[in-house]
Order: sequence, then C-alpha cells, then structure tokens
Amino acid sequence: PLSPGSTATSASTRLRHTEDELHNMSDQDIMMLQEKSIHEQDAALEFLEGSVHNLKSIGGNINQEINLHVRLIGDIDADAERTRHQLKQNQTLLVRVLQRSSYTCLYALILILSVTLIVLLIVL
Repeated sequence: PLSPGSTATSASTRLRHTEDELHNMSDQDIMMLQEKSIHEQDAALEFLEGSVHNLKSIGGNINQEINLHVRLIGDIDADAERTRHQLKQNQTLLVRVLQRSSYTCLYALILILSVTLIVLLIVL
C-alpha cells in the first residue's frame, strides 16, 4: 500500500521528469506539444457541446410532453365536470318523472275504484 507521502513524491518525480523533458525539447517540439494539447481540449469541448445540445433537446421534448399531458388532464377534467352536470340534471328529471308516474298511477287507481264503487252501488 502506498502512503500519502509516497503519492506526493511520485507526483513530484513525474513533474520533474516532465520539466526535464521540456528542457531537452526544441521550441518546435514544444509548440507541437501545445497544439496537440489544444486539439485534445477542443475535441473534449466539442463532445461536451454535443452532450449539452442533446440534453437541451431532451429537456425541450420533456417540456412539450408535460404541456400536452397538462392540456389532456384539463380536457378530461372539463369533460368530467360536464358529465357530472348532465348526470345531476338527468337525476332531477328522473325524480320528477317518477313523482308524476306515481301520481298518475294513483289517479288511475282512484278512477278504477270509483267506477267499481258506482257499479256496485247500482247493482246492489
């Protein structure tokens, strides 16, 4: 196992090794190394840019989908409210029809019993 001190020593040794390499390199080699490093950074930044654009596109699609669902839920709520109102009206109408029907049956029964009573009074 490496101790924290040995890790720091290892990093220091690598840094010294890199500095020694740079001292031994020509100016042209250093420029090429810098250009290579810049190209690698540019490639990494282009990759990140593509990832950010993808995330933006996905976020936009999610936003559109959420807005669609909100509209659909609103439509369903409005339809449910209309249906509830119509059901209440139909229940009220049914109660009135049932009340009228029961009175009609009672009136018919009174008429039949009255006719029967008159017939019985005449016959007896």
